[in-house]
Amino acid sequence: MTNKRSGNSNAAQRGRLLQHLKQYGSITTLKARDELSVMHPSGRFRELRQAGYPIITQTVIDVDAVGVEHRQGLYVLCVAKKESAQQ
Repeated sequence: MTNKRSGNSNAAQRGRLLQHLKQYGSITTLKARDELSVMHPSGRFRELRQAGYPIITQTVIDVDAVGVEHRQGLYVLCVAKKESAQQ
């Protein structure tokens, strides 16, 4: 994902995460850090949940840039049936 950084405030980071989730449906912790410059994704996802976004977390194993496996979160935006019917 090509990303023009819109600042590094919590609000800007939440915006990047939400845009990514709406476009792709999910994102991992490492991808959020590497591609979206969100260094504390779990905190931003907590804030998005508090704002009413239905985001679930699953644990997955992924490999970082140097080949080391890490357990990490996979954050998934749940789409309500009513919303998906309208799209």
